[in-house]
Amino acid sequence: MNANGTKDIRIVRHWWGAKSAGAPTLYRSDNYSRDGRERPLKYIIAPGANAYDVSDGVESPQVNVGGSKKILRLVPTSFSRSAADFAPGDPIEQAIGPDPFKPIPFRSWLWDLVPGVFPSSVFDVANNGVMRHAVMTVGGDRGSIAAVTNRYDHNPAWDHYFVFNSACNDGIVFAGDTGNSAILFAQPNGRAQPIKWLYGADRKEAALTVSPEDGTMKFEGGGMCVPGGLTSISGLSSSGTKAVNLRGIGIPVKAGAKEVAVTFQRPESDEKYAVFVELSWLTRQAVVEQTEKGFTVQFDAPPAKNERLHWLLVR
Repeated sequence: MNANGTKDIRIVRHWWGAKSAGAPTLYRSDNYSRDGRERPLKYIIAPGANAYDVSDGVESPQVNVGGSKKILRLVPTSFSRSAADFAPGDPIEQAIGPDPFKPIPFRSWLWDLVPGVFPSSVFDVANNGVMRHAVMTVGGDRGSIAAVTNRYDHNPAWDHYFVFNSACNDGIVFAGDTGNSAILFAQPNGRAQPIKWLYGADRKEAALTVSPEDGTMKFEGGGMCVPGGLTSISGLSSSGTKAVNLRGIGIPVKAGAKEVAVTFQRPESDEKYAVFVELSWLTRQAVVEQTEKGFTVQFDAPPAKNERLHWLLVR
């Protein structure tokens, strides 16, 4: 009983021993109520029971030669034979509690106190025959995030494939040749599979993705720094329309020419681009015409001798 007249209900949970906790583990995290947010549910969590004998409820020829009798024997509780107890015909579904303690199928805890001379690993797998499909295959569902709505907890089968909580020198080392790729993102179901980083005091998110439709690489974050420079750039654009031409260097301009027509090696999608022109002699110039195939530059003072023209295109 609290000072304001309310009562707290405590549920005894089994986690390496009985412990008091405020709520059982629900299938969906958004079904929990918390301070400032109440989440009414359409079901109640009734008192449960512990089974002490399940031998007559097991489908096993080693245990039941004649098959399961579908009988579970329960430990007597304080609500046995009361209105809260189970009765014939009661609909019973899989209970939420007490919490199941799921075993870890494989566990290897190392307590070495002396360093060794051999680079021994916890797992050592070698294939000395013909090619195998994989060292390890992970399954559990149909491989589609959209399909999780059909699951009880509305979550995929796995929250993470691998979790590294220990410090190390190198996370993943490819010391052998990779014939096709070191990391391959198949990107099924038309969804981009991002690589993400968290940064800043408020843990903002930066992500690198490649479009499954057209292969466009997109980085979203605080910006990009390339100290070594960029090479083999085909175009610059600040919009969703790609530029397929970047610049022209040393375009010849004959002596006495009043204009020069520049033709792109590859046509642009339209004429909506900005082009910047620099000349090798002193004069005023203007881009008087531009199409998806190129543009035309006129000069106020034609060159007295053969000169050159440079241009840069940006969308």
